Amino acid sequence: MHNRFLLILCLGLSGLAGFAGSNPPWSAPQFSGRVWHVEYGLPRNTVQAIAQTPDGYMWIGTQSGLARFDGEQFEWFELPTNKAGTNQWINSLTVTRDGTLWIGTGGRGLFECKNATITQRFLRQDLNLVMLSLMETAEGDLLCGTRRGLLRFKSGTFEAIGDTNAPRSSPEGRVAMTTIRSITREADGKYLVAVPGEILELSGNEISAKHDMRDVNADNFVRAIFSDNDGTIWIGSNAGLTQVKNGKFTHYSKADGLPDNTVNAIYRDRNNNLWIGTYGGICRFINGNFVITTAEDGEPFDQVLCFFEDRENNLWAGGKEGLCQLTPRQFYTLTTRHGLSHNNVISVYGDRQNTLWVGSWGGGLNFIRDGKIGGYSSENTPQLKNDLVLAIHETHDGSLWFSTDYDGSLYQLKSNVVTRVAPLQGSTNVVRTMAQDKKGKLWLGTVAGGLFSLSGQKLNRYGRKEGITNVVDRCVYLAKDDSIWVGTESGLFHQENGKFTAYGTVDGLGSAYILSVYEDNAKTLWVGTSDGGLSRFQNGRFKTYTTRDGLFDNSILEMIEDDAGTLWLTCFRGISCVKREDFDKLDRGELSKIPCRVFDKGDGMASSICISSAKPAAWKTADGKLWFATTKGLCVTDPARKVSRNDAIPPVLIRKIIAGKKDLPLAAELRIDAGRNDIAFHYAALSYRDPEKNRYKYKLEGIDLEWNDAAQRKVAYYNNLAPGNYTFRVIACNNDGVWNEKGAQMPFVLLPHFWQTWWFNSFCVIVSLSAVGLAARVFTKRRLQRRLQFLEQQHAIEKERSRIAQDMHDEVGAKLTKITFLGGVAKQRLGTRDEAEQQIEKISQTARELIGALDEIVWAVDPKNDTLENFANYLCRYASEFFDSSSVLCELQIPTELPHVSLSADLRHNLFLAVKESLNNVLKHSKASKVVVRLCSADRHIEVIIQDNGIGLPPADDTKPITKRVGNGLRNMQHRLNSVGGSCKVESPPGEGTTVSFRVEIKQDKKR
Repeated sequence: MHNRFLLILCLGLSGLAGFAGSNPPWSAPQFSGRVWHVEYGLPRNTVQAIAQTPDGYMWIGTQSGLARFDGEQFEWFELPTNKAGTNQWINSLTVTRDGTLWIGTGGRGLFECKNATITQRFLRQDLNLVMLSLMETAEGDLLCGTRRGLLRFKSGTFEAIGDTNAPRSSPEGRVAMTTIRSITREADGKYLVAVPGEILELSGNEISAKHDMRDVNADNFVRAIFSDNDGTIWIGSNAGLTQVKNGKFTHYSKADGLPDNTVNAIYRDRNNNLWIGTYGGICRFINGNFVITTAEDGEPFDQVLCFFEDRENNLWAGGKEGLCQLTPRQFYTLTTRHGLSHNNVISVYGDRQNTLWVGSWGGGLNFIRDGKIGGYSSENTPQLKNDLVLAIHETHDGSLWFSTDYDGSLYQLKSNVVTRVAPLQGSTNVVRTMAQDKKGKLWLGTVAGGLFSLSGQKLNRYGRKEGITNVVDRCVYLAKDDSIWVGTESGLFHQENGKFTAYGTVDGLGSAYILSVYEDNAKTLWVGTSDGGLSRFQNGRFKTYTTRDGLFDNSILEMIEDDAGTLWLTCFRGISCVKREDFDKLDRGELSKIPCRVFDKGDGMASSICISSAKPAAWKTADGKLWFATTKGLCVTDPARKVSRNDAIPPVLIRKIIAGKKDLPLAAELRIDAGRNDIAFHYAALSYRDPEKNRYKYKLEGIDLEWNDAAQRKVAYYNNLAPGNYTFRVIACNNDGVWNEKGAQMPFVLLPHFWQTWWFNSFCVIVSLSAVGLAARVFTKRRLQRRLQFLEQQHAIEKERSRIAQDMHDEVGAKLTKITFLGGVAKQRLGTRDEAEQQIEKISQTARELIGALDEIVWAVDPKNDTLENFANYLCRYASEFFDSSSVLCELQIPTELPHVSLSADLRHNLFLAVKESLNNVLKHSKASKVVVRLCSADRHIEVIIQDNGIGLPPADDTKPITKRVGNGLRNMQHRLNSVGGSCKVESPPGEGTTVSFRVEIKQDKKR
């Protein structure tokens, strides 16, 4: 997030040796923080008061004014000026139950703020105007501590508490005349008021002495007071911290571990942490010890003045150095500042003596024992040839074995003596994982040399002969039944009773690239893969879960289980944890996705990149803590001390609207001037736990049908909007995915130009419709006239066609029939005159052919035949008659139902002549015994296919098309089909007859 920087607040950064005999820093609840200064928008670095209003805004009071903070930007609010001056000094802030923000100033009295409007409340002139502390009572009144006594603000007026006329020795006189810097409420509903040297108790308007501080320390100026629920009172003064419990005083000073003796602020948060703010910085009081909170560079914060806990359990601290947010974190990171020899941690292992061993890339081998960090490196251990430590493992005899990179060396550490054991010399035999079975055999997985076992001095290598088919071993894991699981880059292998069994994706693994293997307390085997998710071994097969099922990442580098049965998974983007039983619930259909909690840099990790170079890269120690190797240190978490889920629904607000490069007021009825149709909506979710993880969705009703996922983006842009009514809506979720489904909305009206108004558009529409109507009338009239002329022409043509067909049939057909009849009679009467008989036969034959030709012509020109159905009937009749007297069997394949389409005379005529030519070729040239005539109609085309079983076409040059290898007949058919927009295709495989296909386009009738 810009305009801020992140400080990881570390507890005790001076090195772990200083924690010997006491609790190390990672044993306490962890917090990290952010700090804001004037360069980020604060009115002044010195923050003296903090509060949060119900709308979610944080309010910051400084020595130079008031600021409202939304997690990203500070907005200044100037206090109204009056004759008293323009002093903007703010000492105290509090929010009452009605949501009013009350502002106590350093010389101008009391102000109230409602709906971002500030109003001054005047005091009587004889009272001091410096407000030091504010607190709301159970009755809704406001107690005001000033430099000259205690006031009660009730029903719009001030009344003094105590008696200015009473002697200073009486409680009434002391509370009325002295400086009141701090007020706190006791568990019984009474109030404690701090005056110099003493604590007074207020019940109603009755004041009594509670505790005398003058006998505790010499410098008894009380600056802060806090009462616990059990009645314990904590008092901060110039001399340190005092605890009053059951009437007993216990005093703590810098000599007891306080950062400084001047204690300005005391607060116990909802998680029971007691925070102390001093001139020397921040600390927590834990089990009788003060744990100092320092900045990343180890320097303490300076002059802490106030604390405040927001609705998400974030603790805010104000002081001389600005505003600091302290957020509870799940993780703590150990680095070189704590004593590690290197930040790039490769492996971590806990032995049976509760020593934690840490292998680093460049720093050798570290150990953590009793809160101290030590180690072995090439600088202090001559036997260690390099400091690139990989795998670590403890054997049954208590020896610690570890490997180093590049030279393939193995080392044995026993009785603080390091011995180099180098049975695997060579860069390909670098050991990255180890496991020892119950028989004492040490199994070694190498980078590229394969799997080895070491038993005493005997070294064995396993390869294809034993069933291991890959030389790269990513992990070697010893199961509870003493069997060995070996993960490689091409599969998983199980060694049991000397036999290896291979498993791959065919067995259910998500990927054959194995990164990690783990057996949980229920003896269930889990396998982490590269980009293939997490696989669970059950009943001889693997069940795989991926990001589609709710996992954070599909590459599982390492796994570990905590005491509650939760699996912790590492990847290159952080650490996630999943409850083991949720996998079963998913399988049973009780969950649609597995709930998965994710941790990264925002949760206390210095780096979210975890390690997979060697094993083990995660470890659980006897106290239940989990340790993880990362590229920037060793991360530790205590799962039993869980950081509570952030269930607070984040308030969502629209911060700013910019239209046409102009900021607009956030009015209830927003009207945007015409032409400002490029609009930007700036919004924010007031969730401060991990604001970088807040997510947003937005939509503009009237434009967007679905929500737009903006991820972490806090602005939405819309360009070239049309005039009209719109509503912009935005919803958001916090760092733990809790959504505010109601969100925020802003209805607005984008005003039109005059030419975009309804009356102007109506006028234009009327004029346009009139013009269109006139044009349509003229056009329609002309179109109807042309249509009428066309229909008259068509009618005349069809009438003429019918007349021609009728005349040809009646006149020419009758006469030719008569010629045929006379020729037949003449033939009978001529007797033996052969020549005359032949001539007469020719006359008869010619007449018959002429009749057939005329029949075709008549059929072609008759408009009654302009249908596909009539064409099919005529084709069937002609083909049957044509082959009737021949030896060729004619088979007709015509659909029983044909579409109702029209065929023009020209199309019918040319298609029929082409078919006739094809049938004639079959009869004359094919020597076929069978011909099939098939008619097909589909996809606005008809196709006539003639297929015979004859000798086929003569062979020729195959580089030429068939139509180039034959006579005029086939070319004529091609020409006829081309003339009507069709195609002709001829196929004649050797010895398989000939197939001729005619294909033409048709138009289906709209009406039957």
